[in-house]
Amino acid sequence: MTNYYAGFIVSALLHAGLILSFSDLFFINLKSDTLITTAAIPAYLIYEKTVDKKKKNKIKRVNSLKVPDKREIPLPLSTEDPLIALEELKQILLESKETAATNYLDRVSIYANMIRDQVRMEWNQPPSAKLGMSVELSITLVPTGEIIDVRILKGSGNEAFDRSALIAVERVTKFEGLEMPKNLFDKNFRNFSILFNPNE
Repeated sequence: MTNYYAGFIVSALLHAGLILSFSDLFFINLKSDTLITTAAIPAYLIYEKTVDKKKKNKIKRVNSLKVPDKREIPLPLSTEDPLIALEELKQILLESKETAATNYLDRVSIYANMIRDQVRMEWNQPPSAKLGMSVELSITLVPTGEIIDVRILKGSGNEAFDRSALIAVERVTKFEGLEMPKNLFDKNFRNFSILFNPNE
């Protein structure tokens, strides 16, 4: 003998639920005061101007200009006395080396400031930080800017202050915007140190 009571009860409950929902017996009032209303978004129409075919701008052909090569030595050098010309040439070479060194230091400074700013954004100074405290960290990077290792070189004597500096560098995980030539990276940013001081 087969038991049909279980199937009958389940079917009766499903049908009763459908009938009650269609008859709206359990009416839920969703008035506008319970709904979230949003303000209208302003929209601006932009119309294109029609261009008259009669008024066409004529493009003037520009003759190619010769851009001076950076390696060219500016003249006039003294052509009368070879010793004076040699001295002028030495002076020009010395100036070009100085500008190259300045450009190199400027680039290093730009990348160092980018690193400092990204770490500073993540650093939460502990309340125990006092003026005169400092901690120096050693950071090892790969060329993509990812931090491989960070260690304390010189501690401040305050464990909370030292830990806050370590946590700030660990939160960064990868320095953004460090696309630089390989020799510049290897010489200055593969292994470097950063000094943390409390705000004055």
